[in-house]
Amino acid sequence: MGKLRSIIGVVLLITLLMVSTVLFAFQGSLMQVSGNKIVFQKGMSYATYANLVPNAYGNTESDESLRRMRLIGVEWVAINVVGWYQTNNKSADIHKNPNQAPTDEALAHVIETAHSLNMNVMLKPMIDLEDGCWRGEIQPSKEWFENYTSYIGFFAQFAEQHGVDMLCIGTELNRTVSWETEWRNVISSVRQKYSGPLTYAANWWREYDELIQWWDALDYVGINAYFPLSSKNDPTINEMKATWENITNYLDKFYAKIKKPIIFTEIGYLSTDGTNKDPSNYKLQNEVGRLIDLQEQADCYEAAFQVLWNKSWFYGMYWWYWQTNPDAGGPYNSDYTPQNKPAQGVLTHWYLSDNLRTSERIEYTTYIIVGLSAVVVFESIALAILLLRRRKPRVT
Repeated sequence: MGKLRSIIGVVLLITLLMVSTVLFAFQGSLMQVSGNKIVFQKGMSYATYANLVPNAYGNTESDESLRRMRLIGVEWVAINVVGWYQTNNKSADIHKNPNQAPTDEALAHVIETAHSLNMNVMLKPMIDLEDGCWRGEIQPSKEWFENYTSYIGFFAQFAEQHGVDMLCIGTELNRTVSWETEWRNVISSVRQKYSGPLTYAANWWREYDELIQWWDALDYVGINAYFPLSSKNDPTINEMKATWENITNYLDKFYAKIKKPIIFTEIGYLSTDGTNKDPSNYKLQNEVGRLIDLQEQADCYEAAFQVLWNKSWFYGMYWWYWQTNPDAGGPYNSDYTPQNKPAQGVLTHWYLSDNLRTSERIEYTTYIIVGLSAVVVFESIALAILLLRRRKPRVT
């Protein structure tokens, strides 16, 4: 009897140790992939710049555009809130243009519609300047920060009320970000109103790595990744990949220092010849003689996906940008949208195909291992019980 019990005990102990090891690995995998806010974001930017009216997000046309976006595999949508302005780069006023900015009802509708399509929402309010200058030239003051805190605080409360999955607290406000104390106060105020994860959309040139010293207060590092990819109008995918390798080598070091997951809050390319040389230059599409080049746009997408997809610090990108018109884009369109262009096919391939990220493959494999381990546990217990029941009583 003693020997049999010892054998059974050893069987159960070995099984328990094996399952404990697998469960520990499983827990680590989940923490890395989908635990506590840190998730990979197959994203798309959604904006009303091409249709600046208050109800652009609140009608059936927008609903259909979101539905088509979801069909290509988009899981996260950045709802860009535009139509808010300040007078010039030295003023402190921040105000809504009621003829352009979405109404509260339209904004609530687009969030609800995205959620109904099983998409997560990042709310991304942005301010522009009435004189046409870039928001990165805003020169802040104490009064400006007071007004900005009220402005972003409104959207933080709105995000909390409507179940928004992430909030972007600012976009490319380059000349303000060195005011570290003030930005930490903004973040603290936002966290009192909104319980979800936070990011900030920093410009690719110096802002994200040299100027911002308060990434530790946020959940994700956000970069508007308009990095130049070559000096040629017709680079190959491999040539652009080589540039991305240099960029990601630098980002490897940046991540080692900052220790925060990195997302590209914006990344995009016009469908024009030479867009890869200066991706943020939206004026290229209006240059006389500038050719439409749908293939260059698609190649830029492909190069980015091939290099970034399995970087351990990289947690997703939001392509700039999908329009509220579901039939936007097409072969004669030179704008950023990938809609109805070859770039949309590249997106569909990467977002919907079996080409899983390494972390996703680890997660699914771990689920299988845990399931098999559970089977082993139950079979071992059943075997032990069977052996005990079948043992004949000792004759005395």
